[in-house]
Amino acid sequence: GHTFLTGDTMCCFDCELMPRLQHIRVAGKYFLDFEIPVELEHLWRYMYHMYQLDAFTQSCPADQDIINHYKLQQGMKMKKHEELETPTFTTSIPVSIATED
Repeated sequence: GHTFLTGDTMCCFDCELMPRLQHIRVAGKYFLDFEIPVELEHLWRYMYHMYQLDAFTQSCPADQDIINHYKLQQGMKMKKHEELETPTFTTSIPVSIATED
């Protein structure tokens, strides 16, 4: 019944969790074709509220930066064209969640 983890205002736990969820979402999709199940409505609603915050969207790395971070950790080589791509930011949510709020 709350917007964020501990209530209706963002706290330090939200600042720790949401970037990790974003990494799981972006890297999981890229490397494992994993998507967060739509059935996890509370998680999606939480992410929806975080995506509405300028504090999150302005500090969130681009999808390519997240992917490149994990590629570098695995010792994978990046292609030159990857460095020149226009940054993308995954902030979409299932339609059923967006229409509830």
